[in-house]
Amino acid sequence: MGTTQRARRGVMSGASRGALFTHCAVLVLLPLLAFGLYARALDGPFVIDDWNSIVYNPKVRTPPSLREFLQSNRPLTELSLAVDHHFGGLQPRQYHATNILLHGLNGILVYALLYWTVRRGTIPSTGLSPFRSPSAIASAGALLFVVHPLQTESVAYISSRSELLAACFYLLTVLLYVLAVTTSSRLTRFACVATLPLSTAAALASKEMAATIPVALLLYERCFLAAGAWRRTRDRWLLAALTLLPFGLGVPFFWRTLLVSEGAGLTFASFTPWQYLLSQFGVVLHYLQLALVPVGLNFDYDWPLARSPWALGVVLPFAILTTLAVFAVLRMRRDPIFAFAILWVLLVLAPTSSIIPIADLVAERRMYLPLVGLAFVGSAWAWDLGGWVRARRRLDAAGRGRTYALLVALLAGAFAALTVSRAATWGDAQALYEDGVAKAPHNPRARLNLGVIYLNLDRLDPALSEMREAQRLSLLRVSTHAHRDTVAFLDYNLGVVLSRLGESAEASVHLERVLRRGGRYPELRPGAEEQLRAIRREWRAWPEAKQTQWMVEVARAHLKLGEIEQARHVLVRTLRRDPEQQEAAALLARLSKR
Repeated sequence: MGTTQRARRGVMSGASRGALFTHCAVLVLLPLLAFGLYARALDGPFVIDDWNSIVYNPKVRTPPSLREFLQSNRPLTELSLAVDHHFGGLQPRQYHATNILLHGLNGILVYALLYWTVRRGTIPSTGLSPFRSPSAIASAGALLFVVHPLQTESVAYISSRSELLAACFYLLTVLLYVLAVTTSSRLTRFACVATLPLSTAAALASKEMAATIPVALLLYERCFLAAGAWRRTRDRWLLAALTLLPFGLGVPFFWRTLLVSEGAGLTFASFTPWQYLLSQFGVVLHYLQLALVPVGLNFDYDWPLARSPWALGVVLPFAILTTLAVFAVLRMRRDPIFAFAILWVLLVLAPTSSIIPIADLVAERRMYLPLVGLAFVGSAWAWDLGGWVRARRRLDAAGRGRTYALLVALLAGAFAALTVSRAATWGDAQALYEDGVAKAPHNPRARLNLGVIYLNLDRLDPALSEMREAQRLSLLRVSTHAHRDTVAFLDYNLGVVLSRLGESAEASVHLERVLRRGGRYPELRPGAEEQLRAIRREWRAWPEAKQTQWMVEVARAHLKLGEIEQARHVLVRTLRRDPEQQEAAALLARLSKR
C-alpha cells in the first residue's frame, strides 16, 4: 500500500513538473512568438487615425490631470499612449512594441483561462481528461490566438490599442471570476472578488465593448461551471453582479462615449441604426469566414449598406447566424465548447455589430477578443480529430499526442506565414494603402489615403489621379465612406496637390470649402489659410486679363463640384471686372437657363 502511494505521489510529482515546465515555456515563448510574427511591422509609420490619436492628441503629448483623465472617452488607452510618448516621443517603434507585448500577454491570459477550463474536467463532449491534456489544449488554443492573421490589424495598427487593452482586462476579469468560484483558498477567493470590479473598470476605460463582461461571466458559468445545475448556482450570480459596480460608480466616461461621442465613430449620421443592424448580419458572417479562412484581409472595407430586410444579403446571413445561435443553445450541455465559442463571438460583437451605428461597418480589429472562443473550439476539435485518427490507426496515447501536435503545428504554421506577410504590409504605408485600394477600388477614403501617401512622396501625378477618383466616387454617394469627413480631407489635399501642380484656380475652390466648414476641422484650417494666402498673392501680381480668366476657371471648378450658386456668384464678379469676358458671359447665360 505504501509503495502504491509513493508511486502515485511520484506520478503526480512528474505531472506537476511537466505542467510547470509548460507554464514557464508559455510565459516566455508566446511574447517572443508575437515579436517574431510582427517584427516587420515594428518600424511601420503612423497611419489612418494614428495621427489624431497620438500626434495631434494633447492628452498624449502632455499628461492630463486626473479630472481630464476621467473625462476622456477611453482614458486607460490614452494613458498607455502617453506612457509610450514619454519614453519614445513620436517614434512609432515604441508604440508598436507595446502593442506586440500586449498581444503576447493576452496570449498568456488565453492560455491560463483555457488551461483552468479544461483542467476542471467538466467538458463532456470531447472527453478531455484533466490529468492528460489541459496543457496541450490550452497551449494550442493560445497559439492559434496569437498567430491568427485576423489579429494583424489589432496588433500592427497602433490606434487599435483599445482592443488589446480591453481584451487584456476582459480576459483577466473572466479568469478572476473562475478562480474566485473554484479555489479552495479563502485568501485567493477574497483577492479575486475584490479585484473583479477594478479589472472590469479597467476594461471599460479601455473600450466600451467591455460592457458585455457581466453577461460573459454568466455564459462561462452556464457552459463550464454549472455542470447541469444552473439553478443551484444562483449564489454566484451575485459575484458576477459585482462587475456592474463600475457602470454606476466609476466610469461616467463610458456612458458619455456610448451616447454622444463622435470620437469612437458613434452617432454617425450617414445611415440609421436600422440600416446598420441589417448590414451587420452579413458583416458578422464575414468575420466568421475570415476566422476560418483568413484570406482577403483589408484594413478599409467598402461594405455595402443594407437598406431592405428582404435583401438576400440580409436574409441569408440572418438565417445562418440564427441557426448557429439556436444550435449552440441546444447543444450547450453536450457540447459546451462549441456553444461557448459561438455565443461568445456574438456577445462580444454585440456592442459594435448591433443597433449602435459606427462609422465603419466592418473592422477586422473587432474580432480580436471574439477569436478567443474560436481558438478554443479549434484546439478542442483538433484534439477530437487526433482521437479519431488514433482509433483508426490504433495508436497509443503518445501517438494521439503526436498527431495532435502535428495538426496544430500545420494549422499554426499556415496562419503564421499569412500573419508575417500581412504584418509586412502594415509595416509599409504605401503597400498598405495600395493593397486597400486593390481590394476596395470603389472606396473613396482608401483612394484619398493612397493619394496622400503619393503626395508625401512627391509623386504628384499619381496623387492627383487617386484624389480625382476619390472625388468622383464621393460625388456618387454610393459608398458609406463618401461622408463629410472624407470630403473635408479630400478638399484639403486636393487643394495642396493642385496648388503644387500650378492649378491654382481649382485649388482655391477646394481650400475655400475647407474654411467654409467652420470649426469642425480645426487641424485643416491653418494649412488651408496659408495655401490660399499664397495663391492670392500670386493672383494679385497678374495682369487684369489673366485674373479674370483665372476667375472663370474658379467658376468651372465650382460647377464640377455641383456648386451652382457659388459658380454664378464668381461669374457675376468676373463680368463686373470685365464686361467683355465672353467665356464668363456664356457660362452665366447657360446657368440662367437651368
